[in-house]
Amino acid sequence: MKYAVVFSFLGVTLIVNAYRLEVWWSGGFLAWAGISFALVAAAYVANAAWIFGKCVDGRMRVLPTLVLLPFRLLAEVIWWLNSRLSSEVPWHRVDDRLVVGRRLSVRDELPSAISGVLDLTSEFAEPRHLRIAGYRCLPMLDASSANPLAIARAVRAVASQPGVLYVHCAQCHGRTGLAASLILVARNPGMSPADALARLKAIHPGIGLSRQQEKVLHAVAAQLTNP
Repeated sequence: MKYAVVFSFLGVTLIVNAYRLEVWWSGGFLAWAGISFALVAAAYVANAAWIFGKCVDGRMRVLPTLVLLPFRLLAEVIWWLNSRLSSEVPWHRVDDRLVVGRRLSVRDELPSAISGVLDLTSEFAEPRHLRIAGYRCLPMLDASSANPLAIARAVRAVASQPGVLYVHCAQCHGRTGLAASLILVARNPGMSPADALARLKAIHPGIGLSRQQEKVLHAVAAQLTNP
């Protein structure tokens, strides 16, 4: 909900200042930016990741990209700064079948022998070098989650596929922690969601779930262990 509040405030502030400006082109740009942030705020209120227009192949639809471009540009800048200035490594190998990490740029070294990718971002297009044959997209809003049934279906699908799976969101924190924990539960009968999350945190201390994500973790884990 904090994201909804922050983006609502930014949207309203930008729209109000756009109305006050007498120069039409600068006012028009502020209004565009304000509408962009207001729509993102609405997406967080409704948990509507689809608003970003992400396709199943990892690309972004043109119209949502244009409408939300001011927000998208800010998100890209923040992601770029975090990826360049953060002390966290890009990815972590959990076991011989699972690697977790952040969204990788073309400059990042890829984990070896990756045969599948689970992309959890909704706000970014997937880099082309990660759109491999085993690519799957499950868009989630930052610090949020997708529909539990959709998560359960995706986890069952990727957990059963052979080879090494790369699971990522933007920065390898909440969304990656949620999905990777569930994949561990699905692949390791008897492992509790708490134990799975603890295992991931031991490997990457930056992983942490929001309250909503914790609730979804336990709800989906129950579906996976009691189909």
